[in-house]
Amino acid sequence: MAHGIVFFLAPDDESAAATRRRGPGRMFESVTCHFIEPDSAIAEWDMYFEEPSAETPPIERLLAWPWPEWVTAPLNDGVEVFALPPRLIRALADATPLSWRSWQSAGPRGSGPPTGTK
Repeated sequence: MAHGIVFFLAPDDESAAATRRRGPGRMFESVTCHFIEPDSAIAEWDMYFEEPSAETPPIERLLAWPWPEWVTAPLNDGVEVFALPPRLIRALADATPLSWRSWQSAGPRGSGPPTGTK
């Protein structure tokens, strides 16, 4: 299981790839989550924004869902940079600061992904 996952929105893949070795730092606003698997979380959140539900999606639906693509090739150092689906990018970009903070403290399953309008 992954620890200390940092989510941030970059304007393009090249900018996101440039963060691979040092993280987003102050270049991009970010939120850190703990004890999640980022690829499956991204797929689950995308499903949520397509069809909001308080329930965890069935494993069959999750496995059939398009999973995020890597922006940089995965190495054996635990760092992965993913491109998010457009629907999820829009939803996260429109999330309020309060929803980001509550999501960060509750965890992605505790409160669902951040939502709302800035």
